[in-house]
Amino acid sequence: MLMAGYLSEIERIQKQVDLNKKELASMIKVSASYLSQVFNGDKPLNFYTIARIQVALKIRFRVSVIHLQKDAATQVAITPAPSKASVK
Repeated sequence: MLMAGYLSEIERIQKQVDLNKKELASMIKVSASYLSQVFNGDKPLNFYTIARIQVALKIRFRVSVIHLQKDAATQVAITPAPSKASVK
């Protein structure tokens, strides 16, 4: 569920900047095959890959937790946060 949140935001941003997965894979120095496996759910999305994607797309993810009533599901909102400085 958490991984799907990150991936859907990444795909949304890719569409905005007209960037396909092969181009993104090249930018983050992984194979296109590996990135496809991540997006297909065959491989887990790790924090190292998330960090590289943030740098490549010039975004920052912000994760927030919303506490609900007892016996209710916990929601985690994943939204890209604007980058204050580019990371090298």
